[in-house]
Amino acid sequence: MTFKASLRRLMVATSVPPIVSLYRWLYRTLIHLAVWRLSQFASLHAIYLRRGLASGALVPGITDIDLAVVGNWDAAAQERIQTCYQRLARWCPLYDPTIGIYTPESMAELRSDPFHGHRLAEGRRAWKLLFGEDCLRVLEPSPAGSASPGYEAEIKVWWSYFARWALSGRQPSRDRVFLNSLCYKVAAECIRMDCGQHLR
Repeated sequence: MTFKASLRRLMVATSVPPIVSLYRWLYRTLIHLAVWRLSQFASLHAIYLRRGLASGALVPGITDIDLAVVGNWDAAAQERIQTCYQRLARWCPLYDPTIGIYTPESMAELRSDPFHGHRLAEGRRAWKLLFGEDCLRVLEPSPAGSASPGYEAEIKVWWSYFARWALSGRQPSRDRVFLNSLCYKVAAECIRMDCGQHLR
C-alpha cells in the first residue's frame, strides 16, 4: 500500500473529535504554505482554491487541496510553476497532483471548450480567491446552451477514471477508501449533471 493510501486510511479512521480539528488545521496550514510558495512567482494575478474545499466540504484524507493560478506567464514560466507545485504534491499527498495554470488570454480562449468552459463557469460560481485579484469576475458569462456539453465533458472525465479501474483487468486496488470515494464521485457528478440540466 502506498504512503498516500496509508495516510488516507489513517485520516479517515481517526476523523473524530478532537483529532478532526487537528486535520482541519493541517489543511489550512498546507493551503497557506502553497499560497506562500506560489505567490513568489512574478506576474501572478490570482490563486484560487477549487472544487470541494472551495465550498467548505472537507473529508479529511479524501478531500484534496485543488488549486488554480492565473498570471501573465510564458510557457517556460508555466513549466517552472508546474514543477514547483509538483514538488509540494510529492512532499505531501493531500495536494491534488495537478494544478490549473492560466493566463488571462487562455481563460478567455478556453471558455469555448466544453470541459474547461464548464470548469471556469464553476470557478465564477464557487472557487475561493486566496490571493490577488478576482480574474474570473471579468470573464464574460458562459454562452447560452453551453451547460449541457460542459456537464457531459465533466462526466466523461470521472467515468474514464472509473472505467480505467473497473476494466483494467488488474487486481483490485487494496485502497478501499479510494475505490469507495471514486464510486461516490462518479455518482455525485452524475446527480450534479442531472440537477444542472433541470436548473438551466
